[in-house]
Amino acid sequence: MPRPKSIDKATILAAAEELITETRGLSFTMDMVAAKAGISKGGLTYTYPSKDGLVQDLLKRELSRFIAERESFTAGDQPVDRLRAHVRASAEQKHIFQTRAAHLMAALSHEAGNLERVQSFYREIFDLAEPSTPEGRRARQAFLAIEGLFLLRGLGLMQVSDDEWDDVFAQALECI
Repeated sequence: MPRPKSIDKATILAAAEELITETRGLSFTMDMVAAKAGISKGGLTYTYPSKDGLVQDLLKRELSRFIAERESFTAGDQPVDRLRAHVRASAEQKHIFQTRAAHLMAALSHEAGNLERVQSFYREIFDLAEPSTPEGRRARQAFLAIEGLFLLRGLGLMQVSDDEWDDVFAQALECI
């Protein structure tokens, strides 16, 4: 009797990430994910009964990857040190991660429940800067500048050269 084929979550997530990038996060379906992963739709729905669950796992994986990278840049225990680490980690993201993350944000915007985790992530970072001090206000502006550039470039709304990218992030770091 042949052994049943096991479904690998990593393969499914990789296929879904590719599709999110290809469709800009707007129109990927479970059928498309199953086909890209090389599994049956039944196998996919056994592992992920809903698209929402799949997107949640994609989000967890992407946030975990980014947070680990951000932590590698953290030097000091002040809130502004964590904000500075966020800017540095964002600056170092490879273009494929920028694009994938931006398109994941687009996919999330269609699912209110998933959006809460992203909102919490950004709120935590935004709140690291103390708005009652000049340094805190500059840090908030720097954060908003880099996140705006991240979305503009990642979603393909504006062409941004690597030199422009590096310059904006260098200026942001000077502000923090």
